[in-house]
Amino acid sequence: MKQNKWLLRLVSQVSQPLGKVTLTLATLLCSTIPAQAVSFNFTYDPGVSFEYKWAAETAALYWQDILRDDATINIHLDVASSSKLPQGVLGGAIPAFLNNASYSSFRTALTNDRRSSNDFTAVANLPGVSNYNYLEFVANGTYSNNTHWALGVANSTLNFNHAVIKSDITLTTANAKALGLINKHATSLDGTIVLNNLANTNYLWENLRTSTVSANEFDLTTVLIHEMGHILGFVSGVDAVNDTNSNQTSSNLGKYATPLNLFSRDGFFNTDGRLIYGGSSIFTIDGGKTNLGYWSTGADTDLALGYNQGGDGWQASHFKSTYTDAIMNPALSAGMRRNVTSREITFLDAIGWDTRNKTTSDSTLQNLAYNIALNKGNIDQTVSLNNMFNQSRWGGTTTTTTFNQTTELADFLAQQGFFQQGTFWSHLPAESASVPEPTTTAGLFALGLLGLAMHRQKKFN
Repeated sequence: MKQNKWLLRLVSQVSQPLGKVTLTLATLLCSTIPAQAVSFNFTYDPGVSFEYKWAAETAALYWQDILRDDATINIHLDVASSSKLPQGVLGGAIPAFLNNASYSSFRTALTNDRRSSNDFTAVANLPGVSNYNYLEFVANGTYSNNTHWALGVANSTLNFNHAVIKSDITLTTANAKALGLINKHATSLDGTIVLNNLANTNYLWENLRTSTVSANEFDLTTVLIHEMGHILGFVSGVDAVNDTNSNQTSSNLGKYATPLNLFSRDGFFNTDGRLIYGGSSIFTIDGGKTNLGYWSTGADTDLALGYNQGGDGWQASHFKSTYTDAIMNPALSAGMRRNVTSREITFLDAIGWDTRNKTTSDSTLQNLAYNIALNKGNIDQTVSLNNMFNQSRWGGTTTTTTFNQTTELADFLAQQGFFQQGTFWSHLPAESASVPEPTTTAGLFALGLLGLAMHRQKKFN
């Protein structure tokens, strides 16, 4: 009988006496992962097989090696056929959100969480009015007050969009746990990830971090690390802006502001955080003095606001696609593997995570993950998923439809418009013209999706 590629590699890597393996793994577990580190609790939907579990647990240990916070992040993983997902999608992450968190509490928690020099710089340069209880940022809208404005965001009457003053902010529950704004070890879901099983396609998954990714394969661990990044806090309120709400008042759009928007500037006028569709947007922790990288500016290239000529084709919850090494690059080609870079570590540090550089080898993490995955079963999380869908919507919206055990998760997400609305997409590079551009609409979950070109695909065999 023909064996799976991943299984053959597994046999070659762990074919040593069982006692020795157990002792070695126990020793590694104690010596390589920091004593205080975030814990990722993955649960797996019925039908999710071992190779996905192994890759997910490897991705969890990868992030655990970087994040030192005492918190438990709960993520549920499901796998769907390509026919159930939008064309060209590898998978996606749906974070749970803490809506309307007090900006004063957020700022206090961020201040108390300062450990690194970057932390102190970021807090000292947070947008805010004099009493530090309110968030101040520039947003799309039709206000005529031009006291604060950003270059190229004028409306048709040349009344520049003004700085919005808000007393709350939206952040992922994982980010809130890192800051102690909610119970650090709460058992409710902090997000769910849905992966394409690549059935009836021409691609393979490469699920082993230590193996070479071939030209007809996608790196599963890279995808999982990326999607977990959205759950950790790579979420921009800019992705809520669309052609139906872009003329709403700035205060209405302000409900989508996230910590990422606090560290976005236009590079010209640096007084405020940025919630603007299109135009140049930089990542900065010192109020715009230092450009640490460019954010993507929006998936809709036709959404022209003022002088801006639409987004750059990539969702704003990612860094620019020109950063080819970045795990939060919005595009992933077959045959490519990515890692978390210093740019992403600095961002997570700024929004409240305690970070360090990764020190443990991929092979060690993979070996540790193997034993963890072996002991993970499968579980129906219908109740927990419903709680997340009904209570933790981005921007405070809810759904009237109940997800039930007889409905596939991918079908439910499609019925609710999750694949089209309020989503965070990432694609293959521009040469993959067959991949459609999505439409993002405010009010639904943030769904970080990695796309693939469907004209050259393969499956596990």
